Amino acid sequence: SRSYQLRSLRSLRDTPHRCRMKLNITLISLLLAQGLQATLLVNPDFEEQDMSAWTREAISGIRPWSIGSATPQSGSRYVFTVNEARISQTFDPVNTTSIGEFSFWVDRPSTATLYIEIFYESDESSGVIDISSATQAGWNKYEAMGLLDLEKNITGVQVTKLGSGTVRLDNFRLKQKEPSATISVDGDVIMIDFTGILQYSENLKDWYDFDPQPTSPYAETVAGTRFFRTRTE
Repeated sequence: SRSYQLRSLRSLRDTPHRCRMKLNITLISLLLAQGLQATLLVNPDFEEQDMSAWTREAISGIRPWSIGSATPQSGSRYVFTVNEARISQTFDPVNTTSIGEFSFWVDRPSTATLYIEIFYESDESSGVIDISSATQAGWNKYEAMGLLDLEKNITGVQVTKLGSGTVRLDNFRLKQKEPSATISVDGDVIMIDFTGILQYSENLKDWYDFDPQPTSPYAETVAGTRFFRTRTE
């Protein structure tokens, strides 16, 4: 969960006219599973012993990617392979325009070659992309945002190691942009500039998506107390 602040429409309505100005507020975000998460990958930093969300496949040898604990990039664990192997994870489709971060940490010896492949809906993919020249021995961060095809729906990612030597991976970051909103008050009209999915509640307990979902900015006349928040798509 994340900390948040909520302001009711009534509190904004009762603001003296001379104080009616644009108010930046932080709205609660639902960061749950099944498409509501800001983080798309399960166990992205390999801190959990349960690796069931990741598919690990040996190409040569008998040892695919395994959990290690010697000198991680951060935390206490990472994933590594000494053999040629693939590691991947898939998830529900998310449009790439909503992705705010895509990166991971790599320790790749010069004897190994490293590839990444991004999967999209309708069995499309980025194809296999050689990222060896952008990585090296010792922990180094690889920024992958530039590899995304805009306006497509991403469904997964795969990293493949070929060659010899031990390759280590840690701290995958494949995250959606955080939802946000700005409220302004003009008389009895509330204007909400927002990103993400706008929701409302009468009691701070039961939350509902607007249906149909409005475009930003959303305008509403004050009529009692109502609360708003945004969530990721």
